[in-house]
Amino acid sequence: MSRGDPATSAAKRIAEMFPAVVDQDRWALEKQQQMFEFPDNGYSELFLKPDKALRRARQVLAQMQHEEAQAAKAKVASPSVAGMTRTA
Repeated sequence: MSRGDPATSAAKRIAEMFPAVVDQDRWALEKQQQMFEFPDNGYSELFLKPDKALRRARQVLAQMQHEEAQAAKAKVASPSVAGMTRTA
């Protein structure tokens, strides 16, 4: 049963509310999309105390990406001897 009207099922109430929720989401998504058009020059995130674990996770992932990129560059810069055959 729906909390608002005992004669209406919860599923029916959700179906009635769905278009309004989608419109709200659409508005937010459009605003987010517009933000991508602004340059990132000088941008830095402001982290709050509750964000500490999230910030640390981002730092770990960024470090891993950096290390992987460096390893890939090193691999390209120094070709492997394996697979090369010597001809006389």
